[in-house]
Amino acid sequence: MTDGTERLLLTPDGGPRDRIVGFETEYGLSTRDRSGKYNELDTIILASRGMRQFGSAKNGLMQYKDTGERIYLDVGDHPEYSTAEEISFTDAADRVTEGHLKMARVYAMAAVLLSADKSIHTEIGSVDLIANTCSPDGQSWASHESYLTRRRLSPTEYTTALAVHHLSRIVWSGAGKVSKNPHHYRFELSEKAEHIFELTSLTTTRNRALVNERDEALADAEIYRRIHVITGESVFSPFVNALRLASGSIVLRACEIGVNFEDLKPVWPTRAMREISADPTLKATVEMEDGRHLTGIDLQRAIAERSIAATMERDYLTAQEQEWGQKWLEILDDLERDPLGCAKKLDWVVKQKRIESALQAQGGSSRESDIAIAWKAVLDYHRLLPAEGDGMQLLRKGFYDGSPDFDVLENGLALPPTRGGLRGNTLFRLHSLGLDPSADWKGIKAGSRDSLMYRVVLNDPYQTDSERIERLLQMVG
Repeated sequence: MTDGTERLLLTPDGGPRDRIVGFETEYGLSTRDRSGKYNELDTIILASRGMRQFGSAKNGLMQYKDTGERIYLDVGDHPEYSTAEEISFTDAADRVTEGHLKMARVYAMAAVLLSADKSIHTEIGSVDLIANTCSPDGQSWASHESYLTRRRLSPTEYTTALAVHHLSRIVWSGAGKVSKNPHHYRFELSEKAEHIFELTSLTTTRNRALVNERDEALADAEIYRRIHVITGESVFSPFVNALRLASGSIVLRACEIGVNFEDLKPVWPTRAMREISADPTLKATVEMEDGRHLTGIDLQRAIAERSIAATMERDYLTAQEQEWGQKWLEILDDLERDPLGCAKKLDWVVKQKRIESALQAQGGSSRESDIAIAWKAVLDYHRLLPAEGDGMQLLRKGFYDGSPDFDVLENGLALPPTRGGLRGNTLFRLHSLGLDPSADWKGIKAGSRDSLMYRVVLNDPYQTDSERIERLLQMVG
C-alpha cells in the first residue's frame, strides 16, 4: 500500500469525499403501424422527435434539461438518458426510475405529434419503449455507470479489481436472461455476459470489455478521471442500482490506497462471467490463476471483505459507503442461504419466478413456444410503453426494497448538490428569461439580446455556485 494522497478523493479537512457518480440508461425503441408491422423509418424519425419533447435541442442528437440531465441518440434509433452528477447512491438509483418515467412521457407525446404531422404521412399504431439490455434477436444495449476518481489513479491500478468485480457481481446485479438456444428454454443471471469479449477496451459498442478505458473526464482532466462502466444491465430494483454504485465506489477506494486484487483474477475472465451467469443456482465455480476454483459469491465476498477492511482501517470510507458496504456483505449471505428468498431486492430472482409462472400457465407447450413465452415475460417485465410492465408496476407498489415514494414518482427529486444542480438551476433561470441556452457537461452558453454569445466553463463536478454564472445572467437578462 501507499501513504500518498495524490490518488485519494478527500475533503479540505482530509476526510473521504463523496464520489461523483451517475447512470446512463439505453432504451430499446420501436414503432409499429396499424397492422402491427415494425416500421424502421418511423422509429428513426420518432427517436429524433423525442428530443424536441425533452427540450429545445441545439442539434438533433442531445439536449440538457433544467434538472441537469441529458437525453440523446446514441446509435440511430437508440435513445439514451443520462442522470445529472450525483453524490448519493440512493438518489442516483431513484434518478434511473425518474428517467424511465420521463422517457415514457417523451416518446408517448412524440408519437402523438408525429402521427398528427401531415407532412410525414404516417400513422403510428404503437410504440414499444423497453428498459432492458438485450432483445430476442441478440441486439445489446446497456445501463452504464460513471465514477469520478483522481487523475493520478491509473488504469493499471484498478483494472484487475474492477474486472473481477464486474464479472462476479452479476450474482446480485444481473437482470436475468432467457438463453438464445433455439431448442430449449434456459434461464441465466446476466443479459450482458455474452456481450463482453475483452478484459479491457477503449470502445463501448464493439469489443466490449469488463473494464472500459475511455479517457473522457467531463471535468478538469488534469485533476480528474472518469471511469465509465459498460457491463451494467437495466434493472428496476433501486437496491441493485444503488449497490452497483456503492460497491464500485468502495472497490475504487481500495484501489486508491493501493490494495492488490491480482490473486482474485480468473484464468479466463470473460469466460468466467459467462460460466457464473449460466448457473442461477450460484454453485458454478471458475478457475483462478493460482489453481483455486471459486463461485461468483466467493469472488464477491473476497472483494467486499478485502475492500471494506482496508478502507475502514485507513478511515477512507464515507458514511453511506459504510452503510452500503454492510448491505453488500448481507446480500451475499442471503444469496448463499437461499437465492429465491432475495426477490424483494434482486430483479433476476423476480424475473425467473415470473417466467416460470408464465410457462406453468401454458402447460404442455412445445419447447419452441416455451422460449417465445419466456421472452414475452422478459419484455413485459421491462416495458415502459405502450403500457408499464411488471418492473415499473412493482416499483409503484413499493415491492422492491428502497422503492421511491409517491412524491418522487410524481414530482421527481430535487436538484443534486453538484455541478449537475448548478447546471439545471442555471438553465431554468435562463429559460425563465425567454432565452434558449445550450449546455454540455462542462459549460453553459447563452445569447444576449444583441445576439452575442457568452459561455461559462464548469470544470469542477463538485461546484454548486459560480460568480461567472451570476454575471452571465446579468449580462443576458
